[in-house]
Amino acid sequence: MSADRDGSQLKTERLDLVIGGSELAAQMLAYHTRNRAHLEPWGPPMPESLFTMDWWERSAERVHEEWQAGRAYRWTVLEGGGVVGTVALFGIRRLHWQSCELGFGLDAARQGRGLMTEAVGAALAYAFDDLALHRVSATHRVDNLASRRVLDRLGFVEEGIIREHAIAHGEWRDQVSMGLLATEFGGGLS
Repeated sequence: MSADRDGSQLKTERLDLVIGGSELAAQMLAYHTRNRAHLEPWGPPMPESLFTMDWWERSAERVHEEWQAGRAYRWTVLEGGGVVGTVALFGIRRLHWQSCELGFGLDAARQGRGLMTEAVGAALAYAFDDLALHRVSATHRVDNLASRRVLDRLGFVEEGIIREHAIAHGEWRDQVSMGLLATEFGGGLS
């Protein structure tokens, strides 16, 4: 994996992770539109405004502001120049925590090829090597086995169940809390 020191671009064998700007707004809109049914069950409710160009143009500004301030790294995952997913390190806490949260999503048509493991592995390498974080936390719904497999492959440890942690389709859902320490990260696939 190669990375720009500022985290604006990470490169793996098959993927490019970029802190995208408004030039990717149309592709991000298309990605979310074609994956709406695939992504909606696992994340927060998607507002209708998310399916507009205006949303993605404004989102690009917010993503750059967070990145420049070092608060979050929200990468767009590209394969062959097309948007296939997202990976984010957010809620970055410094001082005595040196930690963050991880989020990710992949195009339904790209499942089962190891792309998300590759992309998340690159983000984790950046978190531990370049940002010098000590811990990365992730949560997933109890029934989201695809996300669980990605986290397991990368060495995350289950830390417990968070009762009624997130709302989806009007119901509070339990989530699995997982964590990975810098000393546990093997640099990619484990």
